Amino acid sequence: MGNNQYPPQPSLIREGASLFCHCERQNGASQSHNNCNMNEITTSNAPHSHRNDKKSLCKTQVSGAAASCSLAFNGPTVDVCNGSTILPPSLCPQLARATLPRNDKFSSRFTLHPSLKQKAAFTLSEVLITLGIIGVVAAMTMPVLIQRHREKVIVSQLKKSYSTIQQAYLMAVNELGTPDQWALNDDLLTDNDDVDDSKNLLYYMKDYLKITKYCGGEALGCWADTYSLKGTLFQSHEYQKRYSKALLADGETILTYVLSPTCSGAYGSVKDVCGFYRIDVNGKKKPNQMGRDVFTFYIAKNRIIPAGSAEDTSAYSFDRSCRDASSQEGRGCTAWVLYNENMDYLHCSDLSWDGKKTCSGK
Repeated sequence: MGNNQYPPQPSLIREGASLFCHCERQNGASQSHNNCNMNEITTSNAPHSHRNDKKSLCKTQVSGAAASCSLAFNGPTVDVCNGSTILPPSLCPQLARATLPRNDKFSSRFTLHPSLKQKAAFTLSEVLITLGIIGVVAAMTMPVLIQRHREKVIVSQLKKSYSTIQQAYLMAVNELGTPDQWALNDDLLTDNDDVDDSKNLLYYMKDYLKITKYCGGEALGCWADTYSLKGTLFQSHEYQKRYSKALLADGETILTYVLSPTCSGAYGSVKDVCGFYRIDVNGKKKPNQMGRDVFTFYIAKNRIIPAGSAEDTSAYSFDRSCRDASSQEGRGCTAWVLYNENMDYLHCSDLSWDGKKTCSGK
């Protein structure tokens, strides 16, 4: 009779509920009493597959006449013949043999409360496993995302700094002439203990910059030790008087160095070089590494050129000093960061000006 398809369901009737029958005679008379002699209960009003069961009869004896019968508890009438309500088999032995359809309105896997419909849900172990997987994925991806974000911040800071320094330099040139007219020290030949601090590049540029502390070549506190891209100590500029240093209002630190007082120096194809300046875009905060937060620019007569550009074929070109972060010093990374707006040389070593511009090749 399809017991596997429609198994008897849990009871919704509280224990101790009164059960009585409302019986209606064939002539219309009716009577209610507590003792129904239930001879047979079937489910001919159940789905079609069950309509060929025994002929539907709810029988009782009321003054010797057959009558239709329904069951009730706690007041409401309950019709067991249409399969819309589930009654406990213990209240009527015949009902144990009846096959009633599941009705999700009254039955749930998780509760017997009649107000809830059947709904699936995750178990606690499933939730914990899912959270564990999310945690592992986050632990693997978050460091990469954080690193990429920091690199974007550095790119933005460097572009802003380049614009600021270049404007200050051009203003100085416009008012004071080109650096070959500034009577600069030859820092390559000057002894560290005998430096005229008024004859350096930064001294002539400082009035066009927002400086909070000017150290020049004498005072300390304007520069942190610098490390190479590969992580080794690069130079302790703080204690070398040939480097003129200052703290800028935006938190950056800057130093300048005179290569040629006559602006006749060269870095590969970059000509008319007077010297260079180096900028740490986040000041004394770590890592203080070339190519990570410290960047070098050449100061020519009428312009400033980022180190490592395509025209820079010196020992400080991109190919020779930046492309392989594991073995190079990082001086030639500046132009790459400005023009390609990325620091992918930190993540792969096959980039080039005439080839790949990103690790992904896009």
